Amino acid sequence: MRNLAYEQMTEYVPVAPGEYNVQVYPAGQTEEPLVNTVLTAPPERSYTIVLVGGADNESLLPIAEAYLPMVDRRSTYIRFVHLAPDAPK
Repeated sequence: MRNLAYEQMTEYVPVAPGEYNVQVYPAGQTEEPLVNTVLTAPPERSYTIVLVGGADNESLLPIAEAYLPMVDRRSTYIRFVHLAPDAPK
């Protein structure tokens, strides 16, 4: 995902179950991530991953949702939401 502005969200994206290293950077940067964490995507689940916090304490908050098997019943579906008003642009 790229260039997700404050209060925007992505569409759901299917991903294979597993562990993912998720890094969040200010727009246009590729060094010194705001967030660098591992998220687990269990099979047959749906999540909204929310960027929260701000002013050097940003983090990701995974919120489990009702499972929405849109394409492949074995996949995990995730979307991202930017709700960190003080995060660098």
